[in-house]
Amino acid sequence: MSGKLFLCSVVSALVCVSAIFSVAQEPVLPFTYMYDTGKSSAKLLKPSAIRKKSGWTELAEDDTKHQFKGDTVLVNNRIAVVVRKEGAGAEVYMLTEKNPEYRTTLIPEGSAKGSGLKQISVKIKENNPSGAYLSAEYKAAEREITIGYKLTPGEPSVTVHCDKGLKNLKITADIRYVLVPNFFGDDMVFTGTSLDVDSIPLPAEKMFLNMITGGNSIMMCVCEDDKQDCRVVFSGAGKKRIIVGAEVLAVQDKKIWISFLEDKGIWADHQASAKHAMKWVPPFSARWRLNVLEDAGLAGSFLYTKELAAEKTGRGLLVYPLERDRTTPYTAFCMRDIMKNTLGVGPCEYIISVEGLSAATPHEVTEWVKKLFKKKRDKRNADQIKERLDQMVGHIKHAQKRIDKYERTANQIKIVCANEQNACPENVKIIAIINKLADGINQSIVMKKEALSACGFGAQYSNKILRLIGKKGALAECGELSAKIQEIGNAQDRSLAKCRMAGRWLSLQCKELKEANPDVGNFLKAVDGHIQTLLVIK
Repeated sequence: MSGKLFLCSVVSALVCVSAIFSVAQEPVLPFTYMYDTGKSSAKLLKPSAIRKKSGWTELAEDDTKHQFKGDTVLVNNRIAVVVRKEGAGAEVYMLTEKNPEYRTTLIPEGSAKGSGLKQISVKIKENNPSGAYLSAEYKAAEREITIGYKLTPGEPSVTVHCDKGLKNLKITADIRYVLVPNFFGDDMVFTGTSLDVDSIPLPAEKMFLNMITGGNSIMMCVCEDDKQDCRVVFSGAGKKRIIVGAEVLAVQDKKIWISFLEDKGIWADHQASAKHAMKWVPPFSARWRLNVLEDAGLAGSFLYTKELAAEKTGRGLLVYPLERDRTTPYTAFCMRDIMKNTLGVGPCEYIISVEGLSAATPHEVTEWVKKLFKKKRDKRNADQIKERLDQMVGHIKHAQKRIDKYERTANQIKIVCANEQNACPENVKIIAIINKLADGINQSIVMKKEALSACGFGAQYSNKILRLIGKKGALAECGELSAKIQEIGNAQDRSLAKCRMAGRWLSLQCKELKEANPDVGNFLKAVDGHIQTLLVIK
């Protein structure tokens, strides 16, 4: 049986919903295909050329030896990736119901400053219904670069393989906002006028979102490695200043995923100058996130409701799909879907990982305990319940130690600022910036240590749960105690997420300020030293 016939039997139930092209244009199943256009193009391909495929040759399944006469095109049911011989990299189109729409160009760079590219060769790594994978080699001014582009069936993502010689991946697109998500805290949102600089580093860990102008597309960039630093690039001046793209530092043998969330009104904004309420209607059922925009990239993040958006009239607003609910169409994608499909880890597990915490979270443990009480299995599992609750209290104590360290570090930085103020009062403006950022760390702590000490870091509540074991009708009280413990966990999650974002942003600002003001380099180096000690888990 051929690969396509085998996959046909697996995905036949998806045929009617996964089709993007009409029957006359393209097979409806979400396979991957590879094409030779027959003739290379000096310009960006027109959407009609991708739709019609006139003169194109579809490569036979498992043909990896093909010598391309024209340009190379990788296609699945959602995306087309065009690698032109005379192009700067890979051009990505989304296959909408009407016509393909250009979204972005992914440009490999061999140095931090970029360099001209000339394609040397393309090699097929994989060519079958379950994957289309192309390796392209370029000659740059300083070095040779090898980069890989891969599509998999049904996924709205391009996987970029950082191979030999690649220093940066430059992403150019028509971007209205760049957003750094913070799952338990507040996002950061940048526009062309957020800061008066040519580019800024992003305090992103693993991912950031690009809101494509028009509101129908979100481009999400996900990095496999924490060392893949990201920047957003601006052009123009004053009110005409715009975002022209982003840059991601490449780490050899690591991946970068460029993914797309697509639907009419998939994101929406509301200008602060507007006097009327936001009129946007969600295109599908999901949990949507509302950002209330502030200055310098800061935002307040909430779960979207129509009532809350109306309450925030007069403020700049931005909405996007955070995660699916029970009625979200399975053909729709939300941000956490992309995170799961690429990194394979949820936001809670990610926070646990980056903060060096145990997996015995208040939510996980108490939900497990409640199930045992509900099924009347609490008495027979008494020892296991005690063990898990003890682990949970340990988790809470460890998390609080991390939060306390953020607070101490912020206060140490404020002392460094005070000393610098006394020694070099002429640096007052920079000192004020650092002081404000350090205050941001302190203000990120949702629940103070004193409140947790009063309940024994959750031990009082867990001991009460233990005393309920074997008692009739104890489920309701167990639920009430579990809710109090989960409230502690939620506060700690939010504190850690907000503190970590604030710490990373402070560190990045130190480096930017140091480059622009080398005469205060020692002060900024001392501040960043405190932050680096904080952010590195030992």
